[in-house]
Amino acid sequence: MIVCLDRTGLFTPDMAFETIVKKQIEKLKQPSLKCVDMVVMELTNVVRSLAENVSHPCIALFYCTVQCLGAARVAILLFMFDFCHYVIKAMCYN
Repeated sequence: MIVCLDRTGLFTPDMAFETIVKKQIEKLKQPSLKCVDMVVMELTNVVRSLAENVSHPCIALFYCTVQCLGAARVAILLFMFDFCHYVIKAMCYN
């Protein structure tokens, strides 16, 4: 059995289809980046507020540990923020 990997457009030419799809993907770039920004900002605020509102006596004993864990969570969020921006930009330019 022979498999043909070269596909031709049935109803629209391939190049026209690719051009239209690339334009539509480009339109989604800015809203996607803004969504990532807003999600990371909100998650960072949640992590920081949880680290600041330490009221239980057992947790208060380990206040520095709680602060360090909060900082580590924020660092992970910022790393994922950069990764998400990279993925969105890569999708828009290919």
